[in-house]
Order: sequence, then C-alpha cells, then structure tokens
Amino acid sequence: MSWEVSDKAQPLALLTDCPAKRPSVQKAEDSRTVIASGDSDYRYAEQVVIMSSPAAAQQVMRGLRAGAASCATKRLAVKTAPAGKLGDEAFTFSAQNVSKHSLGGAERAVVVRKGSAVLVYSEFTAYGKIGKHDFTKPLADARAMAPRLCQAAGEC
Repeated sequence: MSWEVSDKAQPLALLTDCPAKRPSVQKAEDSRTVIASGDSDYRYAEQVVIMSSPAAAQQVMRGLRAGAASCATKRLAVKTAPAGKLGDEAFTFSAQNVSKHSLGGAERAVVVRKGSAVLVYSEFTAYGKIGKHDFTKPLADARAMAPRLCQAAGEC
C-alpha cells in the first residue's frame, strides 16, 4: 500500500468515473485528504473539507448528489441513498461499470455534512458487484469521524 496525504484544496474523492461533475471546493477554508492505494485494483480515500459556512457545505452536498445523478449512463450504474443519522445530512453513493457480459470497476462512498464540514470516505475496486456489505468500512469510518467534525469545523 502507498499513502498520500494532502492539505491542498482538491476535488472531492468521489465520482471517479465522472470527475467533471464534482462540485468545486476551491473556496474551502481547510481540507485534508488521505489516499491509500494498492495496485491499480484498489484505492481508499478519506477527505474532510471545511467550507466557509453551513450553507456553502450544503451547496457542496447538493452538487455531489446532482453530479452523481448526471453520471448515470447505460455503462455506469449510479445510486445514492440516505445514510441514516450521521451529521446534519448524509448519503451513500455507488457507481458500477457494467456491460452486457461483465461488471467492471466499482466505487462506493459515504458522504456526511455536519455544519460547514463535509466528510467523504470513498473506496474503489477494479471488479465485483456492489452490495450492502461493501459499505461496512466506509460507514464505520464515517460513524467514528462524524462526532469529530464539530471540532474540525470549530462549530456546532
């Protein structure tokens, strides 16, 4: 595994197959991105972005949902669903490359907003059908981190 840590405002670690659909976080007040990757078959990312206000963070969440919806095609199956009681709002995201004969790369993520903070846990694998069990690690990580978002954003 290799690790990369960055404090630069960079695109959200989500919508890998549709990067043009990611909302901008260039005006983020603070951010941290940690990416662990193995070979070309696996990547796990954790990202926290602190926006200037809860309204700006809500706009990022709306942009992520809209971007996910607009990425869906016949070759890319995209789903979002509420993620329960995590922060002020949260959802799960999945994208699966599909063809008539096989399944390709799959991305799954949990996205949480609490106040002006947005948290993304995103996992990408090069193969395999997405199931509920695929959200176990991102959901567990999000549940552990969500209470700390108030401290990170300096509010709540």
